[in-house]
Amino acid sequence: MGKKIGFPTCNIDIENYIISKPGVYAVKVHLQNSRKTLKGIANLGYRPTFNQKKILLEVNIFNFNRNLYNKKLSVEFIKFIRGERKFKGIRELKRQIRSDIKIAKRY
Repeated sequence: MGKKIGFPTCNIDIENYIISKPGVYAVKVHLQNSRKTLKGIANLGYRPTFNQKKILLEVNIFNFNRNLYNKKLSVEFIKFIRGERKFKGIRELKRQIRSDIKIAKRY
């Protein structure tokens, strides 16, 4: 869904992990076999705007457009930005994502 609304994400199934507080976070992403650390933003939660029921970690890596399907990566939570909430529609969600990204880029 992230790609469709202009914010492509790595969707990470988080079964068998300790779950943090649902919400939006500034993150650092570490790709396996790479020394590079990438900055990004993540949503940990149920995606209520899209009426989803399964918890998912969605990570948008800033200025990055490589294919990461079937790649191993680790996500380091740096700063909690806000709790997860349901938006009235895609336009409102996109506006909030842009605002969240500005905050996340500071960390």
